[in-house]
Amino acid sequence: MNDDEYEILPQKILEDLKYDVEALKKKLSEPDTAVQELLVEMEDLKSTIKELSNIFKEALQDIQEEDSAKLLFSLQNKVETITTQNETIARGMVAISDKLENFMKKQAPSARAFGPPPGPVSIPRMVPPPPSAPGISPPLSAPGIPPPPRAPVPPPEASKPKRRGIFR
Repeated sequence: MNDDEYEILPQKILEDLKYDVEALKKKLSEPDTAVQELLVEMEDLKSTIKELSNIFKEALQDIQEEDSAKLLFSLQNKVETITTQNETIARGMVAISDKLENFMKKQAPSARAFGPPPGPVSIPRMVPPPPSAPGISPPLSAPGIPPPPRAPVPPPEASKPKRRGIFR
């Protein structure tokens, strides 16, 4: 015997390999739960498709048994009903629009008396803010709009007692 032909392996590696082979054999003979669920779902899908096919067959037989002229007449009546409903809705919308337009015409002269005078609109120039007291920042204002007037700060001894709400 020649020593080059054989390789010495530790016992631990051999035991691990035996364990892995046994686990693979077990997995092949007993599929895991995911595969079982997939098989169940496939069977369920198969039965559902079969039921759907039966429903389509029954519907086809019903259509073939019915008189096509009767079916066409029924569909024509439904379309006519929908058309009359749409015409009624359209007439109502036109009537409401006319009444609203008349109302707006009646309101227009009185609105002009209180509204801005006709002609070009002038935009006021931006007024620089007044100098502020130390520690108080000037109020922010949009461009073209003067800042709001400052309210006087009441003295601390003149402050009113706090009012309490219902829930406090």
